[in-house]
Amino acid sequence: MNAHEYEPKTEKERRRMDELAAKAERGERLDVVPGSVRHMDPNREVDKDQFFRDLHTEFDQMRLRRAEATQVARKTWKIRVPKDLDDKASQLAKQEGTNKSAIIRKAVAWYLQNKDKQPTAA
Repeated sequence: MNAHEYEPKTEKERRRMDELAAKAERGERLDVVPGSVRHMDPNREVDKDQFFRDLHTEFDQMRLRRAEATQVARKTWKIRVPKDLDDKASQLAKQEGTNKSAIIRKAVAWYLQNKDKQPTAA
């Protein structure tokens, strides 16, 4: 895989990217980019150079999230959480294009970083 390529994680994402590639080949305007939170107005002129810079940046961000999510774990934790917390973690992982393990690692790292900054109860 080249540095600028993104490998889809699901069959649905792969089909969507294939559809977008076909539209691009036909010269049709791409209104939504996979993983993008920005949606372009189909009636406005497109700065193609800026569009491809933005696209490249978004793919880089996806690649970084994927790399972070697939880091080799050295320890395995087994924890129990309420269903609502599990649902929220699943939803956040899906939004970020990663997995729950990565979300939990980030949360623990954030907590440990900020623990010393919290005012202590007197």
